[in-house]
Amino acid sequence: MNMRSPALLGLTVTALFATGAFAQDTPPAPAPAPAAAPTDVTSLAVLDVLSRVCAQSVRGGDMKALATAAGFKLRRDLWVKQYAKGYQISISPPGTNPQVCSVTLDHPVNGITPVIVDVHNWAMGKGWELYRNDQILSDMDRTTRSWEMRGDTELEALVLVTVRKPNGAPLSNKADRAELLYSLYKTPAR
Repeated sequence: MNMRSPALLGLTVTALFATGAFAQDTPPAPAPAPAAAPTDVTSLAVLDVLSRVCAQSVRGGDMKALATAAGFKLRRDLWVKQYAKGYQISISPPGTNPQVCSVTLDHPVNGITPVIVDVHNWAMGKGWELYRNDQILSDMDRTTRSWEMRGDTELEALVLVTVRKPNGAPLSNKADRAELLYSLYKTPAR
């Protein structure tokens, strides 16, 4: 019998205990702190319409009742609400596709960053995944971000598209524009 093997094994076991490798399980790291609550007025308007109107209307809710309860007024076939002086958010009627809620947002020039962050945090907080983040330059400069949540029997998605002139300038001197599409589709059971 080789005497080195038991001695080496003994030293290895001693070293493991000394370094704490066999120490009892350490408690799990604390969960990350939740994202700060949004404070940006544009973010608040977007999250409000997503939660109070869009999420309900794609599930069969009455758009007229939902929009009216959220403070929107019907103007030229659009549900419109001024959320800050000079800025508005509008909802298109569902039309032939009631599974999609289409929102147009006129917001302060260069003021979309807090909205992107807050919508992202909102989606992540609901367990959604970032699906797309890209920029396409055609007749307009469009940057698209989208999030999805695939359940056993449905797919819920949110698309946020910022729109600017091809040279990157805002559509007007007074406001930038973004478009949001909130959808819910039934999927075959997994």
